[in-house]
Amino acid sequence: MLNLIGDCQDASTQMAFTAGLNPPIRAPCSHIVLCFHETERPSDDDLLSAAQMVLNEIGASEHQAILAVHRNTDSTHVHIILNRVHPSTGASLSLSNDYARLERACRQTEHRFGWPADRGRFDIALVNGKIELCPKPQEHWDRKTQERAQGLRPDGKAVREHHRLTNQGYLRNDLTANLRDFARKILKTALHWRSVHSGLKNAGLEYVPAGSGARIREIKTQRFMQANQLGAAFSFGAMCKRLGTFIPRSNASAGTAQVAQSGYREQINNLKRKQLRARIAVRVTLRGARFFAAQGLRAAMRESQNNEIKALKHQLTATRPPRMPEPKATHLERYRLVLRTRQSGLASRDDHTARRQDWMVAPSIKDPYASQIIKDTVARHQNTLRVDGNNGLLFARCDTKGRIVGFDRMLLEADPRAPIRETSTGGVCIIGPQPADTCLLVRTPFDAITSLLQVDGPTPMIVIVGNALSKARTAHINWLTKGRKIIINEDSFAERPDLNQQLNEMFPNAKLLTQAHAQKTVTPESQISNITDEYSAEGLKFS
Repeated sequence: MLNLIGDCQDASTQMAFTAGLNPPIRAPCSHIVLCFHETERPSDDDLLSAAQMVLNEIGASEHQAILAVHRNTDSTHVHIILNRVHPSTGASLSLSNDYARLERACRQTEHRFGWPADRGRFDIALVNGKIELCPKPQEHWDRKTQERAQGLRPDGKAVREHHRLTNQGYLRNDLTANLRDFARKILKTALHWRSVHSGLKNAGLEYVPAGSGARIREIKTQRFMQANQLGAAFSFGAMCKRLGTFIPRSNASAGTAQVAQSGYREQINNLKRKQLRARIAVRVTLRGARFFAAQGLRAAMRESQNNEIKALKHQLTATRPPRMPEPKATHLERYRLVLRTRQSGLASRDDHTARRQDWMVAPSIKDPYASQIIKDTVARHQNTLRVDGNNGLLFARCDTKGRIVGFDRMLLEADPRAPIRETSTGGVCIIGPQPADTCLLVRTPFDAITSLLQVDGPTPMIVIVGNALSKARTAHINWLTKGRKIIINEDSFAERPDLNQQLNEMFPNAKLLTQAHAQKTVTPESQISNITDEYSAEGLKFS
């Protein structure tokens, strides 16, 4: 608790009293949730410190707040219940432009803690030690246009609610590529609404309006998806602009717009709108009436209308189908938009968030590029090494507490000495068992992979040093190598004699390893195959 006294039972009373200092404010409390990805495991102290830093950044350091850490989901998160009314002055905290302010606060917090920056609505720049938000470049908006043209949008609330109530799969996921292309062709070439309905019916689908938009509904199961998930050109507004006012299918199945509008929420909202019109009519009628008499009639009317709403809710609840238990989201369902983007053929983004998504879906992806040698190596070290499905290998960067703080990516069909794309400057890539007695130091991920195939006996802990030794990385490597036998792959640092000298000074008693079989003019895939063939001929034992 911040700026509160006593325990949690007293907090609500104090916050309510403080809110009374500013009666005009309608929503004195604000609820903020800071979520962390499942690969990130910050401690409770770090979470609470991050929450306080966010409050400081948005100017709420003197306001009352309750902080609560929750680990009841895959994503660790901290809840912030903030009282917007200042306890001393009674002034309210402005929430104007709060999305940008909170994003800047999150990026600033990540910078101070050394955490990798997530993708947001803005790019960031470090100016005089402070994070500043910058507009996204034009390439970002061009990609957004491409994604919307291909229908790559998150599932709407209605789709998720239908999935939760019925425990059925997502229609967008189950539509085959051929069926999606067929539906797009029908919608694109249709000259009138009759051709839309007849064409989609052949595929077991129908186009129905819902609210201000439209849905593609499966006739047999009544599952649906947003029409714009087939492409922006097939949204309700775009189709009406091209074909004119919507004309429903004459023999529409159950669950079309007319039935949808009579759903639970629609009936409740219709009754509320009817009651509002009645209250307006009564207010006009009571003009000039005595104050207390008019007040009494309005109070009686409100009570009567509340009872009507309760009775309708009870009636609708009794006739609703039994609610299915809420299904636990599977691993692939949580990343369904990522998988849809992969299927569309759009190139993956090149930032930490994209690499983390690739890391999470990698175990479920069958990579057509990686050889069996690579797959076997990854299977033995899948906690720190994975195939990303896009002709690349992902290496996880971990901090001293074993938390993933970044990723390095190596292309399988590229120059083995080409620069590796790093999404984070923190942490160190480690491959192999950490309890190992021997620690092997290499410079690049490629050298780590080839070194694995040269090991005779127990697999060592391989540490990828990278192209620079900062103070933090030097301290991390010293911590990792403490009490272990150290081996330096000297050929790995041949192109960086300065790094080689630094390591020799750090570890004067280290053993030097020469990679005699490396062929630096071929791709990693073929080079690894050559190394394997040569060592197999010599009868060496692989890790």
